[in-house]
Amino acid sequence: MGATVLMFVSLFMFVTSQTTDDTIVMTTASVGCHVNCECNQTHLVCSDVGLKTFPTPIQTSVTTLLLNSNRISTIDVEVVSGLNQLTTININQNQFSTLELVLPPSVQTLSASGNRIKRVNLTSTTGEPLQLKEINLSENKLTSIPVLPSSVEILEMELNRIETLNREQLSPLVNLKVFRVTSSQIKTINDDAFDDIINIEIFDISLNSYTEIYRKWFENKPNLIEVKVRTFQLNCDCELVSVYDYLIGRDLEVDDLPQVTCATPKPLIGYPVENVVQNNNITGCKPDMPMVFREVPQGGVIFGVIIGVLAICGLLGLTVWSISKHCEGYSSL
Repeated sequence: MGATVLMFVSLFMFVTSQTTDDTIVMTTASVGCHVNCECNQTHLVCSDVGLKTFPTPIQTSVTTLLLNSNRISTIDVEVVSGLNQLTTININQNQFSTLELVLPPSVQTLSASGNRIKRVNLTSTTGEPLQLKEINLSENKLTSIPVLPSSVEILEMELNRIETLNREQLSPLVNLKVFRVTSSQIKTINDDAFDDIINIEIFDISLNSYTEIYRKWFENKPNLIEVKVRTFQLNCDCELVSVYDYLIGRDLEVDDLPQVTCATPKPLIGYPVENVVQNNNITGCKPDMPMVFREVPQGGVIFGVIIGVLAICGLLGLTVWSISKHCEGYSSL
């Protein structure tokens, strides 16, 4: 009797934890479960069990695959294609170098951080558009933002090797709300790189190597609540002052700049950026005309042209008068 009770309890009381803060209670040990894994009707948990290949069998009712911390380098498309209720895949800390995945359209969360991924290609098993909402590609070897479904709302890409961000890479991500690409060796970000991600809420491009930031990055983004742009050095010009005036004016949560120094102009090299953005007198930038060194308002251009023409006319008139006086002097002789 006691042995029977013990066996019954062991079948219904598997408890395991996943890589997030959630706890999964494994209610039954299914016949369709890999020997090293723990399963129930909706979860397959094979975390840190030394797998080299994708585990089989897998019940078609599974919604969550937790395969983190193994040595898997490929995923069998035939196995995954039948998992029409699958919503979450965690393959963190494996040995993928190329992420070629054919996924059911039901998948919403893909986490593949801590691999050696250089290329990503995500397609659907049915030909329908993928509905991925959250993708984590941090700690890989990616050199650009891969082509991803327009449905993505959260994109984590910290610790990669992305040297440049431009509009072409980000324009498909029209539903993006959270974008983190910290510590990814970024040297250049085009001024129009973020023009199309108008739904962004959290924007973190900190701890990279770019030296220029633009106010345009943050304009026309009504849902923006948090901005992190702390880098190592910044160009301390009027554009920088304009950016921080704008962000503070919108009452956004902005990271501090205690360790950031000026890369230019020459008189300010090494000067704390924090002091520059708090004191317009240092750069000579005017709060009501933050682009004074970069662009002149159209009316100012017209006025300047008129003044220039009048000045030239005045000089010509003065020259003619001077010549006429000289001529009068010669004629009197």
